[in-house]
Amino acid sequence: MRTQQQLDEPLQIMYQLVQKHHLNPTIAVLQTSSDHGRTQVQVQVDLDISVLEGKPAGSYGLRQLAWGNSKQDAKRKAVSQMMTHPALQGLISQLKPGRVKNSYQQPGASALFPKAQQQKKKKKNNNQKQKQKGQKKPNKENNPDFQFCWDYTQKTCNKGVDKCKWKHEIPESLWKKNTNKAVALFEEYMTSNGKLLTFKFTEDAENEGKYTAICVVDGQHEGEGVGSRFEAKVEASKKTYETFLAAQTAEKEIEKKATEASKETEN
Repeated sequence: MRTQQQLDEPLQIMYQLVQKHHLNPTIAVLQTSSDHGRTQVQVQVDLDISVLEGKPAGSYGLRQLAWGNSKQDAKRKAVSQMMTHPALQGLISQLKPGRVKNSYQQPGASALFPKAQQQKKKKKNNNQKQKQKGQKKPNKENNPDFQFCWDYTQKTCNKGVDKCKWKHEIPESLWKKNTNKAVALFEEYMTSNGKLLTFKFTEDAENEGKYTAICVVDGQHEGEGVGSRFEAKVEASKKTYETFLAAQTAEKEIEKKATEASKETEN
């Protein structure tokens, strides 16, 4: 059985592709059908690749239709099928080497200098312990970051969002302290939720080096930011994340109340 990460891989690859080559895919739901309680959704994904062919915008595009059990399922299938097109295959193969983490030591191979590595690791651990000594534990009442899972922000939490007692969300402070990490988590959050994410940048004609960035999700304009190219992207990402997180939280709250009401009725 394929994992969620494997299912979302086509969307992640497509995201990297459109970011690198400044493409703007659009997605539309064409029709929905229901047969014997089973819902099927058909979506259409369009991708203008004129720039890749050195042609004027709108002169060369790809279109892919697909059916799925939901909009997200249909979108994954459409994107997967679109990526088999010869015009994209070469570009995708260029992306894949960067997607694989470098491994300088083969599995099962012994280290060349095991003792030196162990000593270095031990020294590093001792230094970390010394730094942690004297540090006060965060005060729950005074520290707004106390409720968040910081292992999640480092992608090291193995408990999962349902089992971890801390929030798997991007803390407000992370957007300021480690902006690159916050943006990376946002992009992963969107793809893991089946969203096709792109950014549209417009240069300010009056102010050199200033841009307006719009976060485009499934072809729809969402958060907007201004500043340098990176600052604009960060602001647009943060606004979009807050909007989608609020909607997701509200949806979970509705489901929780419905479950509680159902239990009370049964009792």
